[in-house]
Amino acid sequence: MEDGKLDIKGRAALVGHFLSRWQVDCSTDHVLDCNEYHLALHENAALYGVESAMLAPGYRK
Repeated sequence: MEDGKLDIKGRAALVGHFLSRWQVDCSTDHVLDCNEYHLALHENAALYGVESAMLAPGYRK
């Protein structure tokens, strides 16, 4: 982890599952309950075109 960011590479088919399991706030404005979601996705555009992204908490196309 550098500068408070962790870069993880993985298969697109599993991305939504991991983000959901790790309770990562994937909303563009990070508006989900911070007591439940302690992590936030920095680059929301990284999920564009990923089918499993619909499982990611707060993600909207």
